[in-house]
Formats: sequence, structure tokens, C-alpha cells
Amino acid sequence: MEIKKLNNFKWWWIIWDFIPSLIENNKLFEVWIKEYKKWDKDKKHYHKVATEYTIINCWKFLMNWKELSKWDIVIIKPNEVVEFVCIEDWNITVIKLPSVPDDKYLV
Repeated sequence: MEIKKLNNFKWWWIIWDFIPSLIENNKLFEVWIKEYKKWDKDKKHYHKVATEYTIINCWKFLMNWKELSKWDIVIIKPNEVVEFVCIEDWNITVIKLPSVPDDKYLV
């Protein structure tokens, strides 16, 4: 049996085209788990290449000023601008296809 600590992964990305990773040099997709505190924000941004699938693991937050709740899945296509504000402490799981380092552009 092998045990990994989530805190040992860069920004909690666990599968992507970086090291360390559970599956190294994976260019097909990324998987990321992230925790946020109430009123945390993410600046407006977009991805030029990747499609992002965000799974909401908490009760409420706002993305593009739309209220989302637990187990909603948000699909963000390339060049689609998004931003969010946390209404409460929360966490998300993100899957990005393909894995493209530095594919985040601030608006």
C-alpha cells in the first residue's frame, strides 16, 4: 500500500503534466482539488486550450455571479471568461482536458 499526501502536490493538482504527480508527464488531462475560505475570490480568467470541468463539493458559491451548489458540475470551454466568489468555506475538484501548463490568462 502506498499513501500520498495531498499537500505534497503543487497547488493540490494530483494528475497533470508536472512533477510531482500521481501519474507523471500526463498531457491528456489534469485533476485538482482545492479548498477555499469564505469570501475568497478568483480573478477573471480564461484558458486558451483546455476545457475545465469544476465539481462543486460544498454547499454554495458564485461563479460568474450565478449561485451554484453541492455536486453541480461547471463546464468551462476555451476562451470562456470566469470568476468566482466563495459564499462559504468550500472545496472543488477540477478536471482539465488537455493538461497544458500555464494555460490561465487573467482578464
